[in-house]
Amino acid sequence: MRKKIVRKRTFIENFFKVTISLFFLGGFLFFFPVVGLLEYIIPIFLVLSFITIILNKIYIKKGICRLPMIISFIITVIFMCVSISTPIICFTFENTKLMYPIKKAIFAYGVRVHSEATMARFPEKLPKNTEDYRFITEGCFPAQDYSPHTYLYFRTDNETIAQLEKEKGGQVTECEMSFEEFLESYKQKSTANNYSESIIDIKRQYLQAKGFPPIAFQFMSDDMQEQVDEDLIVYNFSSSSYGYAFDYDNGIVVVWG
Repeated sequence: MRKKIVRKRTFIENFFKVTISLFFLGGFLFFFPVVGLLEYIIPIFLVLSFITIILNKIYIKKGICRLPMIISFIITVIFMCVSISTPIICFTFENTKLMYPIKKAIFAYGVRVHSEATMARFPEKLPKNTEDYRFITEGCFPAQDYSPHTYLYFRTDNETIAQLEKEKGGQVTECEMSFEEFLESYKQKSTANNYSESIIDIKRQYLQAKGFPPIAFQFMSDDMQEQVDEDLIVYNFSSSSYGYAFDYDNGIVVVWG
């Protein structure tokens, strides 16, 4: 019986010793894409570890608190697994609607630290009638002039689009030329043999002139790039790189920030 108890003590103590050592020896770099979450992850993990170790010592000395110790250890392991999954979730599950609130929270508190204003511009939850959903969340990266952004795409009904447009505000940005005028200008600058082959690129440039980010256009699916209307309604905020775009004809909604 004594030998079994010693084995339990060694396993738990060694588990936390190895885990903490690996974290501070470079494991923390794994969390760099969502570095803002470390201010929550580290204290919670240390508290759970401390409670588990104390319960383990009590069990070894007095033979009591075995069940609370096991429960505490399981909770700690589950918390570790959830924490480790956060950078992975940030870069994956782009087309999984159920992961929208989780990805949104990870980006808000891990990438754009304390960015309540940022994420308030995104829908609190997806509309019931949502198709062609895609939610891209970029992570932190140690590079000069790099700023992580997020892009949300989906299709819905016109009534929902009207409600979203009413709620989100911002300023509508327009191009000085109509798309037909822009296209004619492009033709004059291009040869007669190549302008028609890059109609998608012409549309991208026109929408960019209306204030729609080219990277937001690039991340669109091929079908959405082809179908999005040149009369896309684009809202921008003068003091930031956040915005919305609404296409009533094709039911397309785009949010970026």
